[in-house]
Amino acid sequence: MKQNEYLCPKCGGFLKVNVKIIFIVLKDDGKKGIILLNPELGDYIRIAHSTLKLKDGERLSFLCPICHSDLSANEINRNLARIIMIDENGTEYKILFSEIQGEKCSYRICKKEIEVFGEDSSTYMNYFGSGPQ
Repeated sequence: MKQNEYLCPKCGGFLKVNVKIIFIVLKDDGKKGIILLNPELGDYIRIAHSTLKLKDGERLSFLCPICHSDLSANEINRNLARIIMIDENGTEYKILFSEIQGEKCSYRICKKEIEVFGEDSSTYMNYFGSGPQ
């Protein structure tokens, strides 16, 4: 069975290796590290090295580990990051997720259809208006 692929919207590089999506994160204090996310939307477990102390409520800047582009979706909200998902049928989706540690929200967008995940998903819904930009 073919699995979903996750790509950088800037360089098109593949972000998923085996069973995790890989990012570089930059904290406001200047510290950088690698973080692994589960590709299953709605699963908010983040894995990072123990020296990268993550505190709930702090904003992390997510960067592509290939081209180092900032993945922030600033045109929607500076607290959201964007990547691309291609499902097993070849359908392309925009995936938006919170860059705030501990905030549980993500969105799968295809055309004007938005599927929401996480208990904090209502936080950013008003930024989409009648549909995604």
